[in-house]
Amino acid sequence: MAPTMLSGDVLLVDRLEREIDGVYVVRFADTIRVRRVQRLHDGALKLMNDNPNYPFETLDADQAAQVEFIGYCVGHLRYVR
Repeated sequence: MAPTMLSGDVLLVDRLEREIDGVYVVRFADTIRVRRVQRLHDGALKLMNDNPNYPFETLDADQAAQVEFIGYCVGHLRYVR
């Protein structure tokens, strides 16, 4: 998620359920990711990364049903070395 979030940053994650639209920690296909998530009209999900080197992913409704939403990112703390 660079440049927004960098390796070593501490994420503040709200685990309460909410409408899907924003930055989330998600589990999909045996990986945990931090992504901007947008729910599309047909039940699909668009997973976007702020880093332009990584393209967005679109998951169809069947794949979207397999996504576990761990929590909503309400903020992050930058570790300054």
